[in-house]
Amino acid sequence: NAQKLASKLEVPVEFTHGNVHNADSDKAVASILADSTLAVCFATTWSADNATSKDKTSLKGRLLPKLSTALCDMPVGSRIVLVDGRLDPNDGFEWEGDMKIICPDTAPFSVATLYERK
Repeated sequence: NAQKLASKLEVPVEFTHGNVHNADSDKAVASILADSTLAVCFATTWSADNATSKDKTSLKGRLLPKLSTALCDMPVGSRIVLVDGRLDPNDGFEWEGDMKIICPDTAPFSVATLYERK
């Protein structure tokens, strides 16, 4: 029974290559953001694009303003998990909680933060 139920719950996922920062000019990415209720983002991917100079990728308190703005197209009530970064509450994201992740790649640890789009 469990196997029958699992096969009914499986939904194929299509992946799309695109740049969230340019979602305004990419209909496929804009459509995905508008229809998505869950996003998982890793700050290391966004750090260079959010830096103010080429020599530096660290940000003010790990705030990722460009990512925060780009995710504003997600519907109200959407959840975003952001690893090692922060979204701007002025863009309509409310902090829900943090989870510490012990991982040798990001020693001593990473922080996964859960936000809700308000």
